Amino acid sequence: MQKSKNIYFSGIIIILFFALLEGTARLFVFPGSSDYIERRIIEHGLKQKKAGGEFRILLYGESTMHGSHLFPHSTIDKWIKLYLADLLPEGVSSRVTTANFGRMGANSRFIRKAFLETVPYKPDLAVFYMAHNDFCIAENRRYIPRPFMKRFYDVTAEFPKHSSFLNFLNRLVIRSKIMMGRKKDTRLKDVNNWYTEGSGLPDITEADYIYRPSPQFDRVKIVFENNVKKTIDIARRHSIPVIFFERIARWKGYEPIRPIHDPAITKDALALHDNLFSRAEEEFTKKRYAEALALYDRCARIDPMYALTYHRMAECRERLGEFSKANKFYSEANDLDRFPLRAPSDVNRFYESLRLQNLDKVHIIRTQELFEESSPDGIVGDELIGDQIHPTVDGQALMALEVVKLIYDNDMLAPKARWRWDRLRTAGEMKKSLNIDKDAEFEIELGLAGYVGHHYVKAREYLERALAIKPGSIFAKSWLAWAYWKSGEKRKAIDLYRQLYREAPAVTSEHLKNYPDIAAEMNRK
Repeated sequence: MQKSKNIYFSGIIIILFFALLEGTARLFVFPGSSDYIERRIIEHGLKQKKAGGEFRILLYGESTMHGSHLFPHSTIDKWIKLYLADLLPEGVSSRVTTANFGRMGANSRFIRKAFLETVPYKPDLAVFYMAHNDFCIAENRRYIPRPFMKRFYDVTAEFPKHSSFLNFLNRLVIRSKIMMGRKKDTRLKDVNNWYTEGSGLPDITEADYIYRPSPQFDRVKIVFENNVKKTIDIARRHSIPVIFFERIARWKGYEPIRPIHDPAITKDALALHDNLFSRAEEEFTKKRYAEALALYDRCARIDPMYALTYHRMAECRERLGEFSKANKFYSEANDLDRFPLRAPSDVNRFYESLRLQNLDKVHIIRTQELFEESSPDGIVGDELIGDQIHPTVDGQALMALEVVKLIYDNDMLAPKARWRWDRLRTAGEMKKSLNIDKDAEFEIELGLAGYVGHHYVKAREYLERALAIKPGSIFAKSWLAWAYWKSGEKRKAIDLYRQLYREAPAVTSEHLKNYPDIAAEMNRK
């Protein structure tokens, strides 16, 4: 009996002790969130208590908001700060805090949760880019009901996040990881390694395709839209103004990844389609675009599901100067791609429906339209988007300026009369403030080449620019040689491989053992 009492009282003392620790911790630390969000909170130096007059702008999203290949040198939040420093009255911009919680590969569920978990930090404005990843990352499309035990595990894994004391301990661990990671990155920084191509896109099976319309597509669309709506609900409960960017994409220069014929097409119809398509390709190669367009149009009538036909029609329209029609066909080609890297047009139609509702404190930026209006001929190219979806430095500047205009229009930081729009500089003039040095420029070009991956013709452009920045980089040189070889520029590839052999004979010889066709070509005179 006495033993039971001792255990009982010991339990009570432990609970009270933990409650005391928890109560004390809550005075200094908020309950926890995911490790990624906690890491970003630490890196941005966000405090529980805001400074007097502080205005917090928190940003959330996927790789576009994160910055992708431009991170950490240029990001949308950095551009917002640059514009505000120029345009706000003296001393006001110093009160503005920006914190970017964008994450590579994040889907709408993660973004919604990240917002909910950081609401305690009292944002005065929240900015979102939620667009591609629910539709374009195959794993995000598989909304399969989870077994009971896995759901139970999720609930128990979430429980510690509600504790400030446990979050305090977790932050100590994260801080130590950040410090160790920085040391490790410094030690391992070496640009002279030899490039070895990975697998690029994963092995794509029919299970990874997405058809529009289909029950699977509708399910993904509903989940995405519900997460956006729930994000708005969170913001309205806490009276936080929010800004959403619509989806932006670049179609030009990137064909659909998986154009698939309509399974209902007959063999005879498919044979006729293939014959017409082959003739159209010949005309296109000869730059006889009107003739090619007529043939592609006949192909589309036979098989309206084949994405590549629409992409070719868009290219013809563009070369014929019919730019508005070209954009329409580019978008349709992307909608028909069975493994898209760019979100479908449904995303922007959904955001447009939200915009037309005129919801209080909910602002929608028509990003695609903005980029097209700022592009030559209205077709977005590499001036504003570096690959298929990620803005360039100029593209980020354009997006940030729209956020700043909304802050101005809604009197969020200063009365309109006090803003100094006469001091507005071009993005080109402002870039110097980012202090992007040669090392950063080199990393950015390599990042672009890495993202476009097996689009070797595009990868070559970025790698040539990277090598112009650092002509002695074995890594960039070996990657460029490989891109030349894979894109059919064999003479250039062999010249570069011979140069590599002179500069790094051991590693070049080791590489060529795996590619006897390249070695044989090198030995020819």
